[in-house]
Amino acid sequence: MTSTTRCRAREVASAAAEAIRTRTAPGGRLDRADDGDGGRSPGLASGHAGLALMAAALDESRPGAGWDRFGHLHLAASLGDEATLSRLGPSLHTGWGGLAVAATALAAGRPRYRAFLAQCDTALAHGATLLARQVRQGVAPLRPPLVDLVTGLAGVTVALLIRRGRSEIDAALREALAALVTLARPDDGSDGHPRLVAPPQWGAMRLDGRRPLLNLGVAHGLPGVLSALALASIEGVGGDATTAAVAGLTDWLRRYRRADRWGPAWPNGVSVDPTVPVPPPGRSAWCYGTAGCARALWLAGCALDRATWRAEAVDAVRGTLRRPPSERGITSPTFCHGQAGLAHIALRFAADTGDGDLATAAEDEVIRLIEVYEPDSVFGFRRRERDEPPVDSAGVLDGAAGVVLVLLAASGDGPAGWDRIFAVA
Repeated sequence: MTSTTRCRAREVASAAAEAIRTRTAPGGRLDRADDGDGGRSPGLASGHAGLALMAAALDESRPGAGWDRFGHLHLAASLGDEATLSRLGPSLHTGWGGLAVAATALAAGRPRYRAFLAQCDTALAHGATLLARQVRQGVAPLRPPLVDLVTGLAGVTVALLIRRGRSEIDAALREALAALVTLARPDDGSDGHPRLVAPPQWGAMRLDGRRPLLNLGVAHGLPGVLSALALASIEGVGGDATTAAVAGLTDWLRRYRRADRWGPAWPNGVSVDPTVPVPPPGRSAWCYGTAGCARALWLAGCALDRATWRAEAVDAVRGTLRRPPSERGITSPTFCHGQAGLAHIALRFAADTGDGDLATAAEDEVIRLIEVYEPDSVFGFRRRERDEPPVDSAGVLDGAAGVVLVLLAASGDGPAGWDRIFAVA
């Protein structure tokens, strides 16, 4: 990364962060769209906990600039009222898991937020245990929100990994991993496919056929479950059963890799019906598409020390970065399915491999991200979906805060660790 790009990334991140700080009063609206709740949720994805996480990263790189206080106010606001808290599940991006992660980041190893974290840990452990049992007892096909990274058990497992070392959390983590392992086993009704197959025609996927489908998006499908298991294995948690599950899910992920003119790529999902053609590649993003799948494959290769898998992951992300922006299906600068997510995955691959060409490609993505900065918008970056009006959102998953975190990382200012919420590292 050239010094010019680093400086520009730092400047834009600072400006967007200040816009967020100025225009998001804790307890008020975090989203300027007319979408009902208006982003007032306590969670990580679009609520107060996400802004607390951003503040923690800024406070570490710029101590004394008031970010610690900003994060504290949003963390306090995330508690809301008792009615809101009673409805929270253990979810990483929308529940207690995210609150625990944000408080951990703000505490930064200091003896702070002990009561808050104790409350989070108790609720997270209880909810995770119930969810794990529900997953184990469920009959395939399973709806992705039950098992996915954003709202389901894969994401809850990531939160438990971050908070592990406490007896109630460790017990819940064992339950969660045991349940995730069952998802990697064949399901009797899906021709040997893993048990985590989803209902046919689930969500945005419209594959021909009436058989279950295998979701291949990190956010809602197999790669997210694989990433959570791989991270546990890398940290020495879960034992042989977790290792075997990583191997099994990786085999399925590799099975549906296809090549186009730019390189290896993955579709959004496939039907378990062999007569239904495998769709073309999805968008080049974190949530769905080759970038996220490549990162899951890389983590699996690290977990089991498979050089071949890591090499395949690098080939895949190279292909994604070679793909012209007009062919990527990306319209938003944000993290989930936008430019920021792709740029950050590229930065992670460049750092992990030390490859100069990947570093150059990652810098190109950061430059593209900087170029879509809108200083006259509410938060500096808008969520943009095809054929829809732009939305001014401050959130981490689909808003400006996620872009700020990526630009901080690109500038060299951002601390490591926040991207665990996306199971990137």
